[in-house]
Amino acid sequence: MNIAWIGKTDGNLTVAENFLPPRVPGSSDELSIAALTAAAITDLNAVYSTECDDLVGWDVISGTFTIVDGVMQGEYGTSALHSIALPTTDYIFYLKAKTSQIVGSSCSIILGYPLAVGVAIAFDHNGSSAEIGKVCCYVNGVTHEIAAGIDTASYSEWAIQVDRKQSKVYFYHRTGPSEFNYLGDFPYTTLATDTDMKINVGATIGQHLYVDYLSVCRPNIIAIGDSNCKRMGMDIGDNSAWDNVHILKTNRNCLIVNKGVGSNTSAMVSARLSADVIAHGPKVCLFECTTNDYGGGITLPQKFAYTQNSVNDLVAAGIDVVLLPCLPGSEPGDAANFYMDFNADYYPLITGASVYCDWLSAVVDSETGLVDEPYIEADDAHLNDAGHVAVGALIESDCDDILEGGLDQKWPTTGSCDAVVIVGAGGYIGYGVGITNRASIDDSTWLSARTQNTIGCDFIRGAA
Repeated sequence: MNIAWIGKTDGNLTVAENFLPPRVPGSSDELSIAALTAAAITDLNAVYSTECDDLVGWDVISGTFTIVDGVMQGEYGTSALHSIALPTTDYIFYLKAKTSQIVGSSCSIILGYPLAVGVAIAFDHNGSSAEIGKVCCYVNGVTHEIAAGIDTASYSEWAIQVDRKQSKVYFYHRTGPSEFNYLGDFPYTTLATDTDMKINVGATIGQHLYVDYLSVCRPNIIAIGDSNCKRMGMDIGDNSAWDNVHILKTNRNCLIVNKGVGSNTSAMVSARLSADVIAHGPKVCLFECTTNDYGGGITLPQKFAYTQNSVNDLVAAGIDVVLLPCLPGSEPGDAANFYMDFNADYYPLITGASVYCDWLSAVVDSETGLVDEPYIEADDAHLNDAGHVAVGALIESDCDDILEGGLDQKWPTTGSCDAVVIVGAGGYIGYGVGITNRASIDDSTWLSARTQNTIGCDFIRGAA
């Protein structure tokens, strides 16, 4: 059954504790809160996603592989395979798992089997031998310890990002709905595409691996720009700006993929936009106006044209643009004046962006228009940790109301839902059957809808 939710209280999906789901006309099955909540789990841009509540597609090679309390459970000695066609573009592998923490035993989940052409994450293993609380990764068969002190007996979530252009694999520990702790990145030579996903459980009696979800997604959010974008990447440090930007929080696929390249001009960014952003089909692009044009011989009108063309290309591809003005630095001079002139005279003329984010207001001196020294590195060109925190919080704030509350609030052009459950402060309000378009829902109960595809369902969440 396809189910659509409309949460009308604060713009977030809400289930009142006293809510009693209705029976769908013509059905003898009563919808449970658990079932409805499961339908709300979202992985936009997923090429494969499972909540691990069934074993469809899994081939058990050895051991016992079952579903227990709605999660996949592999007992000691279990090995199971699932065929999967991985994207030839960038992708992110999200997963949630826990183990029984048996001394001398470990468990692993492999994407792209065999290991020689894949990546893997292993729990209770230090890369050389089994060790409780350690987590290691395999990239093309080479092992690296990436985390220690992890309570692997409790569920933990992880993200593995594959960058096809850079031939690197990035590992993250998910610490919140949209918070990711960078653990390291490692080069690869070859990664398989049409391949297998594999689960291995150590052979020691008593060992179990519990898997709550597995998902392979194309990136939802990509940031592009020059070194100011690159240095704000989560692979630079815990206080980087993107680490403080939490958007699309209702989506599990919300890791920000960084495509910043140092010394890039607006012409260079425009030239690589198709390969580095559009080809991956993200929902949002964080677009930083570069600060290398003055030294690169590009005039203000040319910079405007390159930037406008980039925004046009992104919008034409169905990507929402968050446009960030130029960082002028902290020292007065011709270069600073060039970028301040662009921000004042050209940036406001750029059309098509969904969010025009004045991130500079968090770090600049209001009188000079230059970046305050507490927020910039000694090179006068790049934000320091304090600057990253300040602009990251402002970017998130500017994006939140639009990206989470109103951006892309569109009814799907195809597809339908069998039931609509409307939840408000008073609990259950009503439902409909055979909902095929916005007009099918009474306008008095409709605010706006946001479509997200999950397990074959059109997921609708109302704005506040």
